[in-house]
Amino acid sequence: MRINRSFIYFLLLTLTSLCAWFLGYIKVPYVDVQASFWAGFISALCFILLGLCFIWFIGSKLSGPNDGEKREMAVDASLIKRIFWLMLAILCLIFLCAQIYYFLKKPDAKLQQIQQESNEWKIKANVESERSKIMLLAELIRQLDSFKLIQKDSVQRKFMIDRVAAVSATFNLKKEFDAERAYSSLLSAERGLLLLSLLHTKMDSLSFRRIKENVSFSGADLRNADLQGFDLSGIDLRWADLKHANLRNCNLNDAVLSAANLYGADLDGATLYGANLISAKMQWSKMNHTELSWTRLDSADLSNASFFQSKLVYATFIRTKFYNALLKQADLNNGFFVEADLSFANFSGSVLSHASFEKTKVKGMVLNDAVIDTTSWKEFIGAAQLENDPLINNYKLVADSLSVKDSVFYKVSSK
Repeated sequence: MRINRSFIYFLLLTLTSLCAWFLGYIKVPYVDVQASFWAGFISALCFILLGLCFIWFIGSKLSGPNDGEKREMAVDASLIKRIFWLMLAILCLIFLCAQIYYFLKKPDAKLQQIQQESNEWKIKANVESERSKIMLLAELIRQLDSFKLIQKDSVQRKFMIDRVAAVSATFNLKKEFDAERAYSSLLSAERGLLLLSLLHTKMDSLSFRRIKENVSFSGADLRNADLQGFDLSGIDLRWADLKHANLRNCNLNDAVLSAANLYGADLDGATLYGANLISAKMQWSKMNHTELSWTRLDSADLSNASFFQSKLVYATFIRTKFYNALLKQADLNNGFFVEADLSFANFSGSVLSHASFEKTKVKGMVLNDAVIDTTSWKEFIGAAQLENDPLINNYKLVADSLSVKDSVFYKVSSK
């Protein structure tokens, strides 16, 4: 019987490749990490080498009946038996490796089961712990709610406020995913619930002020919360989520809102004098007729926000994003703009006297009737020329008819 040498090569290489794939699938050689690719790759190399050895062995047993033929070889019955026993040995090796794999995998399965049970136990323990904390806080708030009849500086009052602070500090932040904006943040629903509960108690302002001084509401989940008109001055709301919250007429003076999410929040008529809004997310927020003097808005995102007739005197805007924001008739006197993005923002009728524009993007700004001094205008022109903004050619600086003593006011008008 005649068998083509190429057919034998193909058969052996196919079998060794299948064996290598199987060993890689069952992770042989076994590695206690996720390295199945490299295990399979090394196994494939080893078995291809073994296959080449088989080919060399078979080739040594083949003899050509005619040297003129195209490398066809005759195979006798003994050679077929050798191939059969070799294939049988390979199958036995695969079976042995499979047994070793499952033997080694069994302890891992038990360990994973133990870990899963441990995680479930931790989750149940955390739920029970949070439940007990909430019940304790509810009782404390109920007692604080009845403190109108108790002396203001009583020792009992101070002790209860300290207990509220200690328990609220134990609330853990959990990862929450915002599907609308495709980002996740660490929030605490319990801290948000605590703040809302405290705001609706009958405690006096002194007690609440002491709570704000001692209790951190960092990471509080206050999405869509109604906080209209409340006194939240000096409160710690770092990393809090106030998305679409109602903060109209709120007192947020000296509040810490760094990295807070105020996306779409309503802050009309609120006061944020000296507030910390560094890295705050305030896209599409409403801050009309709002007091924002001396606030720190560095690295904040104010894209598409509205500041109609708001006061931002001496506010800092280092790397602040005002893209497409509305600042009509806003007072930005002595504003400090450094590497800020004011592209396509509307500053019509705003006050920009003594404002500083350092490395600021001013492309497409609207400046009709804006009040500005000559020094700030020169800085603005320099920033526009760096961007080659053609819209700057549409404006000119003219002296206003209104003057106070020796001071002359300048307005920006269209050419």
